[in-house]
Amino acid sequence: YTAIRNNGTTANQNSYHTYRDIFIDGFEFGFDCNAVSSSSFINCQAAYTHKGITFSLQCLNNAVSQCTLAEMDTSATPPAANGYGIKVGDGTINCEGTQIDSCTIYGVARGLWVHGSIDVLASKNILDAIAEFGVIADSTGSAGSVNNNFSDNYIGVAGSGGSAGVYLVNAFAGTDSQNNGTIVRGNE
Repeated sequence: YTAIRNNGTTANQNSYHTYRDIFIDGFEFGFDCNAVSSSSFINCQAAYTHKGITFSLQCLNNAVSQCTLAEMDTSATPPAANGYGIKVGDGTINCEGTQIDSCTIYGVARGLWVHGSIDVLASKNILDAIAEFGVIADSTGSAGSVNNNFSDNYIGVAGSGGSAGVYLVNAFAGTDSQNNGTIVRGNE
């Protein structure tokens, strides 16, 4: 189930939407956004939501600020398997220019997942009780993760610990120009 679905296409993007002061409780997807551009998500709360905000297809210049996204189901083993707070990109075509600032993400497998996206800025976020990766940036065969900036975030793990606080992975050959230009700075 999805609380809010914004379903554009790469040919016909949905643009200039504002989602502010929204509370979502108990959905598989909080926001499922396909080909959305120049939109804002401000002070949105999603509790008991397995996948908080998903940006797929070619999403351009979106901003997520002061949102709280939490699975909170600690009965699963591992907690919140395959869940995530925010996922930017679906690995088929680059999402570009997403800003994620001052958000709290709690109790999911992956806090911030940048999947074949470029120019993502994630700063001043609290990622806590994370089961797998606080931040993961991965390239796929068709979409690289390039020029991303993960700065001044707090990353805490759940239970016996996650796999990595920040994990950068490349599906391209070592000589390809994918997963280049990433800045990881000031995270705790």
